[in-house]
Formats: sequence, C-alpha cells, structure tokens
Amino acid sequence: MVSAMTPFETRAEILEIPTQAHLELRGAYSQVCGTCAVFREHNPYSAPVKFGLQLYGDYLPFAFTTPLGVVNLGPYGSISTVGAIEKIAAGLAMALRPEKASWEIFTQIGGRYTSEEIPYQHDGETGSQGKKAFNLAIGGRLYLASGWYVMFAYEHDSNGSHVGVPLSEKERSKNPGIDQIVTGLGMLF
Repeated sequence: MVSAMTPFETRAEILEIPTQAHLELRGAYSQVCGTCAVFREHNPYSAPVKFGLQLYGDYLPFAFTTPLGVVNLGPYGSISTVGAIEKIAAGLAMALRPEKASWEIFTQIGGRYTSEEIPYQHDGETGSQGKKAFNLAIGGRLYLASGWYVMFAYEHDSNGSHVGVPLSEKERSKNPGIDQIVTGLGMLF
C-alpha cells in the first residue's frame, strides 16, 4: 500500500538539493605571471604586485547529486580592482559539496574585462596584458554558523594564446596571465 505524502513531506523532499546563492567580499593579491616562479621560466615577467578588493556573487539554481556529493551550477559575476585598474568578470560557476560536509569546493570559468591594459616587462621590453581575457578559478568554502563562510581561491586571467584560442590578435605570442590569490568572507542565501 502506497501512503500519501503530506505537502510538508513533498516540500522537504524538494529542499534536499537547495538552490544556492553566494555573496562574498574578497581581498586579492595579484601578480602578472605569478606561475612563472612555479614553472621556473628562464626569463620571468616582471610587474609590481597589486592588492585589491573583489565583490563576488553567484546564483546556482541547477543541482544534482553525484557519488561525490551535491553539484550546483549557475552564473557568477564579480567586480574588483587590480591595483588601480578595475576588473569585471562573469561566467559559469560550479560548487561540489560532499554529503553532510561543512565545506565545498568551487570553480568558475568565464570572461573578464579590465578598464586598462595591465603592464609588465619581459626580456627588457615593456608590454601589457590586454583588456579582455578568460577568467578561471578554483577554491574552497568553509561554512560557519548561520550561513556565513570563509573562502580561499586561486584565480587566473589569461588571453588563451597558450591553448590556441587567443581572444585578440595583440597578444598571440605572449600570454603572461594574471594570477590572484583571493580570500574572503561570504554569506550563503
């Protein structure tokens, strides 16, 4: 015999995979070709380290369960500074939260635009990272009480020339990229 579900039981079943929305205030440490030291390039790019702030938000209405946990997908956007240069980014975000965990990992892929080109020096020549680039990130969130959380992420902006999809003719041969370490405080809605 099949028992009838009450409206409350039906609602609880729907809420097993909730829509997520995040709003974060982040601090950022930025460096042109921050990965050059990691990969030990012979002629590293040189540019001043930049500190900045970032306001990030996402809305993740699409959710499904996997053996690893709940995956949420949706759009993201951010407004930030790289030193005195303004940056805006948007695209697709994804978060994976294991069952009953108080943490999750997230990633984002999209595009970014800066108000000015970001200057650098390489092999004695002055150049600049163009205004348009791809925006990629991976990070984690640790949830605290009442929906607050702390986050940490690595973010990379690149014009795509190393992988054969340059966004502009200007920098087909050079792609120093901008690397950022970001940390902040956020709220889950």
